[in-house]
Order: sequence, then structure tokens, then C-alpha cells
Amino acid sequence: VRGFQISSAVVGRDEMRMLVTLPGHDFDVSSRRVGDIVKAGLTISNSEIGTMSLRAEFSLLRLACTNGMTAADFVHTKLRHIFVDRMEFIARLRDTVARAGQVGEQIARRLEATHALALPNLDPDEGKLQRQVVGILRRENLWTQAFAQEAEQALAQDERSLFSLIQHVTDNARLSTMRLADRVHRERVGGRLAALAA
Repeated sequence: VRGFQISSAVVGRDEMRMLVTLPGHDFDVSSRRVGDIVKAGLTISNSEIGTMSLRAEFSLLRLACTNGMTAADFVHTKLRHIFVDRMEFIARLRDTVARAGQVGEQIARRLEATHALALPNLDPDEGKLQRQVVGILRRENLWTQAFAQEAEQALAQDERSLFSLIQHVTDNARLSTMRLADRVHRERVGGRLAALAA
């Protein structure tokens, strides 16, 4: 994609995922907090059924540790299958590419705002945010007793904010051991949680 840089690529027999980022849309991370956004860009991937469909998703690169290691974060999805209407697909893909920097910056600000949303616990009976969060986790089939315990421990060790939960859901160390489809699902859930700060 012209004007973008390839930040990572995974290509296999059944799946492909490429993260391209926009030079000039870097974010100031001089304070070096884990989770700070480094770059905005797009993730382009095929579907699990092969080459006849394609996804383009607005993505962010975030610091995974303070020495500069980064991890991808998928936040908003544009999904169209080529075989449905090729010309409409091409038009939508061009629009997605053209808006990547602008949308990336909006999403970056939204993610920053999740620091201010206090999440003292994950009890849906104790507040609106908790109900919304648990509702998303249930709809996305992540809400289990084991997940709830791990997430509560993660919140107890951090700032007890929506941001901390998103960090837990999209933890790169855990995601790196998952299949691509499961990793992308977790990253999308992180995006849905971040949207609560809109």
C-alpha cells in the first residue's frame, strides 16, 4: 500500500495478516508508559475461508514494555467480501486506506480516555460501566469464572481502570500463544471495550 510501511506480516497456507503503519502519524511516547500508542495504521487480512475475501481494519501499535516493544491493537473493523460486489469493495477499501490516519488518531484519543474510566471491579450489579463491560465479555464468549478471576487480579495490580482491563484482554504475551483467529478476536474485543470511552 503506497505511503505505508509494513510493520509485521504473517503469511501461511490458510491465513494472511499484514499490519501497515503510516509514517508521520507517530505518537509522542517520550514519557514511555506501557500501553502508549506508537503508530496508527491498518491491518489487512484474508478470512479463515481463504483468498476470496479480505478485511481492512483500523489498527494501532502500542508499547508493550518501556524499552519500546510494541503490540498491535485492532479497534474498528471494515469488512467486505470481494465476491459480493467487487466495485463496492474496492471503493470501501480505498476509503478505509484514505481515512486510516484520521481514524487512528481518533481511536488513540479514545484509548487514552479509558484511563479515566474507573473500573473498581467486574461485578455487573455495582455500576453501569461494569454492566457494559461484562455484557461485552459475555457476548464475545470470554466471560468465564477463570477469566473473571484473572481479570480481577490484573485490575488489582494496576490502576483499576477500563484501560487496565483492555491491557489484560489484549496482553501480547498471552495472545502470542494463540491461533491467529483467537488473537484477532481478543484484539477486537479490546476495541469494543475501548469504544465505551466514546
